[in-house]
Amino acid sequence: MKSNDLNQVALGAHVKAFPQNLPVAFWEAQSSPWQLTYVSPTLAQTLPGIPTSSTNFWELIHPEDQVLVKKYHQEAINSQKPQVIEYRIYLTKGTYIWVRDQFEASPNIPSQLKGVLTNIDREKKQQELFSTQENLIKEIVQVTAHKSGQDYFEQIALSLSKILKADYLAIGEKLINQEVIRTVVHCGDHQIIPNFSYALEGTPCQFVVDKQTCVYPDKVAQQFPEDTMLTDLEIEGYLGTPIFDHEGNGLGLIWALYKIPIQNTGLISSLFELFSSRIGAEINRLKADIALLESEKRFRRYFKADKAIQLLINPENQQIEDANPAAEAFYGYSYTELTNLKITDLHILEEQEVIQKLQEAQNEKSNYFQFQHQIKSGQIKYIEAYSTPLEVNQRTYILATIHDITESTQNKLDLLKEKQFVDSIIQHATEGICVCHEVESAPFVKFTVWNHQMEQITGYSMDEINTLGWYQTVYDKVTSEKAAARMRQMRQGKDLVREVWTINTKDDSPRILEISTTTVQNEDKVPHILAIMKDVTETQRAKQALEARQSRMRLLYQITSNVAQEIDEQLQQALKLTTDFFKIETTFISHIEADNFLITNSHSTTNMLGAGTRFSLDETICQLTFSQETVVMINDLKKSRWKNQLPPIDFDSKAYLGTVVYVFGKKYGTICITSTTKAHPFNEIDAEFINLLSRWVGNLIERKIKEKDLRESEERYRSLTESAPVGIVLHSKGIIKYINPFGLQMLEATHEQLIGTPVSQILHPDSAEVATERIKMLYEKKGAFVNPLEEKFITLKNNVKEFVISGIAIDQDGQPAIYNVFADMTHLKQVEKELFKKTNQLEKANKELEELAYVASHDLKAPLANFQGLMMLMTAVNAINTSGEEYFEKMQQAVQQMQDTLHNLNEVIDMKQALGATKEELSFQQVFDSIRASLETQITEAQATISVDFSLAPTILYPALQLKSILQNLLTNALKYRHPDRLPKITIHTKLCQDQVCLFISDNGLGMDLSKSKEKPFGLFKRLHTHVEGKGMGLYIIKSIVDSHAGHITVKSEVDQGTIFKIYLGNE
Repeated sequence: MKSNDLNQVALGAHVKAFPQNLPVAFWEAQSSPWQLTYVSPTLAQTLPGIPTSSTNFWELIHPEDQVLVKKYHQEAINSQKPQVIEYRIYLTKGTYIWVRDQFEASPNIPSQLKGVLTNIDREKKQQELFSTQENLIKEIVQVTAHKSGQDYFEQIALSLSKILKADYLAIGEKLINQEVIRTVVHCGDHQIIPNFSYALEGTPCQFVVDKQTCVYPDKVAQQFPEDTMLTDLEIEGYLGTPIFDHEGNGLGLIWALYKIPIQNTGLISSLFELFSSRIGAEINRLKADIALLESEKRFRRYFKADKAIQLLINPENQQIEDANPAAEAFYGYSYTELTNLKITDLHILEEQEVIQKLQEAQNEKSNYFQFQHQIKSGQIKYIEAYSTPLEVNQRTYILATIHDITESTQNKLDLLKEKQFVDSIIQHATEGICVCHEVESAPFVKFTVWNHQMEQITGYSMDEINTLGWYQTVYDKVTSEKAAARMRQMRQGKDLVREVWTINTKDDSPRILEISTTTVQNEDKVPHILAIMKDVTETQRAKQALEARQSRMRLLYQITSNVAQEIDEQLQQALKLTTDFFKIETTFISHIEADNFLITNSHSTTNMLGAGTRFSLDETICQLTFSQETVVMINDLKKSRWKNQLPPIDFDSKAYLGTVVYVFGKKYGTICITSTTKAHPFNEIDAEFINLLSRWVGNLIERKIKEKDLRESEERYRSLTESAPVGIVLHSKGIIKYINPFGLQMLEATHEQLIGTPVSQILHPDSAEVATERIKMLYEKKGAFVNPLEEKFITLKNNVKEFVISGIAIDQDGQPAIYNVFADMTHLKQVEKELFKKTNQLEKANKELEELAYVASHDLKAPLANFQGLMMLMTAVNAINTSGEEYFEKMQQAVQQMQDTLHNLNEVIDMKQALGATKEELSFQQVFDSIRASLETQITEAQATISVDFSLAPTILYPALQLKSILQNLLTNALKYRHPDRLPKITIHTKLCQDQVCLFISDNGLGMDLSKSKEKPFGLFKRLHTHVEGKGMGLYIIKSIVDSHAGHITVKSEVDQGTIFKIYLGNE
């Protein structure tokens, strides 16, 4: 390929001086036909690995990208506008490099292209690695979030083994004072296998423990022949990462073994290094209890022996509580004198300033300070102090480690101002390229080259930056000093190599740059700085977002790994850790019911919004939070999108982050992070964190409510058991474990006499077999009651009592047990015997009465018939004279009445004997139609209106003659006792009442006076109306029938108004 010089006008005046190692390559090409006409010598540096003999990189473009490249080449020629594309270039088979190509048509020759090629392979692959890491971290976090102890070790090992496809993976702990590793968890083929111990000597782990991550991607068994396990397991690749505690002390390591060469060592090592701190924290936590016992003694020993100056200060009253010998020597005071002083006595600052600094140290807003202290001699010393808050006996102290920096402070020199030079810059590069050199007066740096991309990145033109100044515009004061110091190092030959710096652009937005520099000299030997600046803001923000998410996941680990016994302690610790992490004022949990807002848990550095605080909901920001389904995040109330939805009152919150807490699937309250003192830039990652935290809080509150309900349930159960009016006894393996007070009373015993004794001691021998069978049945039907049984028991006063007893089989402290309920039926049995005796006597008496009535009725028939025959003969022979006819007629009437009475009495006896007749299903309508037909003459004569409705209960199971007798007697009475002044109206209907059929019959007849006795109408031969012929037996027969079926009759009646009969026909 032919080589020529770049167009000097387009590419700048310094091309020839451009360093050969610059990571960009320049090219030219013509379009008819398409071919490269020039490629800069920097191609090999830009594309490491490209054949040195090849300058035609077009031939190496990935086949899938060639069409895209040709399309944009043609677009640049057609549109005469710059084009930027990204594509891949093959180096060898299976490997390629990502490049960014920026090109445009030459202003002088429209068919010619000029371009700049930049290597972006690292950026692309870093993005892919970040994405892979984030997904793997989320997966592992999800399965290990709520694990701790050995469960955590096993879960993290299995998860890492599965995700990283390791053949073997283990977490090992180094034994104290021994070069031996003992595995905490060991898994192979993604299963937990037995742990083991091994010596470090001769193994790859020897170079990991207490050191750094080591990777042997292949042939590890050959490199460590003494490690027979590697050979036995046919291991090819090894990767191990050390585990440290928070102080940097080695605890052990985590390693993975592969039977094939390791391909993704970067991913594995990054995951191991990420989770090693969490694993170390868990190992440390398990040792914490032991370490805590020794910590105070060790602290005291170190405190006194430390050569550094140590003071222990009470921040509440500024008192110096303790001092080591080094402090006595430095300040010139004795121990007694020092501990009688306040820290304010040593300061030259005002007391309020000292108190403020102590508060900053206590709240960990800062742990490094520089002060001036006055020692006993009166001399002023410059000191630097490192502070650490310490919890001692539930009180916070400040441990101050002090160093004398008087000499170094006085000998500090002003930093040298460095001049910068940039030799050459290309206007069409995608990176910002600039050249600057030092000038003596402000702005101290002058730029001679400032490409278009620099203007795009910063927002300033070269004239503006030379007028306003580089340091003065893009850096704050602290960063400006740091940049000046770095520039000095560059002048000494220490170039920047992709160092990351943050600048402020013209529109005051921060941008993150990756800067590489080299120092060159022009003809007059003046040093110039050539800088290439790449805008990596989005990449860095993605990295920062990943780190932020990881830090919040670690915080969530720490919160959810808390093993405090009390739920409120766990919640309180979670709020404290969250407040400390965000370095903010208050974190609280609320419970909201209707319009009431109650803070249930709170941690505040200012003692505001404490637990128990109540508000009206409409006076809080939480009113908005509670109404939303998403996280409410406010960094600036006036600029917040929520400002129009807040209540119309003043809020003093500078920052707010809150979301709803759900308990049992319903909104319970909120969890909020808030500050009234300073703003805090909450972001979406913080919103994710508080969302996860709210779920964990909701789960804890659910558990708390369930535990409370369980305690209340147990208390109610015990109260019910203790006050129950029946005996309750619990026995396991035949031994009495519990008996309630009523049971003790029935067994005439005390608690001490029965608890722990065999249940057989109180069981009567007659009931032993029944009781054994009952207990066997209870165990077989575990969890179900069996039918009550009657058993005999012997009280402790040797009285025999009969109990009815039932029970259920349960588990008691992991053992099978029987829970029995029993009642004393001794007295009931006696009453039952008496009742049985009385019943027999009554049945005998009734039988005798029935026999007497039967005999009387039949024995009187013959004499009465004879007497009637004699009277007929006397009439036939005219034996009665005129004076005796009146008496004879009366005798005839008396005989007829006696005959009627005997006939009726026989009817009653026949009815009584028929009460047990067989039942059959009858239709009310059919029975009524039969009766109506037999009474048709009386109905017509009385001009009666009869209304019937049997739809609600159309049928009944009943003896046919009895149902007909009931209906016929009631209907006959209604017709017989009708009112003389109005036509009779009779209504008959049925319906179901209390699980039995009821028959209703009402009329508008004469009615009855029931004020004296409601039972009188139902007596045998009882009549309330004597002006109408009757026997006084109808209602008596009806009541006898109904009573025999366990039914009953109610009657309502008023004289001259009518009567209503309601007959419950019975369900027996």
